[in-house]
Amino acid sequence: MKNKSKDFKKELELATKNATVLVSNQDTIRSMEEKGEKIERKFITYKAYLEDLFTRKRKVALQLVTPIPKMRDNLGSAILQSIYEEMRDSLALGIFSSAIMHPILLLEYAMRIRVYKERQKADPNAKWEPVAGLLIRPLANALHKSVVINKEQKADLIGFNEKIRNPYMHINIYELTKGMTLDVTSVNIIKEEVERIEKSPVTENPHMWFVGKKKYDAMSVLPIMKKCVNYVNIISV
Repeated sequence: MKNKSKDFKKELELATKNATVLVSNQDTIRSMEEKGEKIERKFITYKAYLEDLFTRKRKVALQLVTPIPKMRDNLGSAILQSIYEEMRDSLALGIFSSAIMHPILLLEYAMRIRVYKERQKADPNAKWEPVAGLLIRPLANALHKSVVINKEQKADLIGFNEKIRNPYMHINIYELTKGMTLDVTSVNIIKEEVERIEKSPVTENPHMWFVGKKKYDAMSVLPIMKKCVNYVNIISV
């Protein structure tokens, strides 16, 4: 048993040496401590945390922000410009969830503005309030009715609403990570076993959902941005 523990410790050190994310629970930690494993708990000052954060973010900021899609600069809306700038800042800092939610908000607001302007054509006294709460599906229907977008674009926007917008706005991580896999290393402290698993299904392991979402965010952020900004440029007048 002693030799097994020795081999297990080597396997564990090898498995965790280059790991980018470690997921555990309190039972595992207690079990490791009972076996004499040293569990380090560190506290760093906010100053040290911020210095490390900005150093890491600065290294990749230019690479991240360079391919950002360009929004037209003649839209005449300070709100759209403000949302776009926050989207860009989020991307530069590598905060992908925020960088995804902002273009969705950007698109919705641009759609509201255009629907409102179309209503004003028919009724100069039309109010903003009935438009203010509309989301992508009814907005897409209204824009199609006004011949601002075609049938294919309407269907594309409604599909985007169901598959991307709603899961993100409701934090439906299960839906977002369906079909996603990760290569992981599983450690069984009790049996002293280390198993490397390729293409482990994320949705079957709830403790991996947040890691799966981070992967999904990184893969999806630019395509989502490009779609949203492209529609903003098309819809806005």
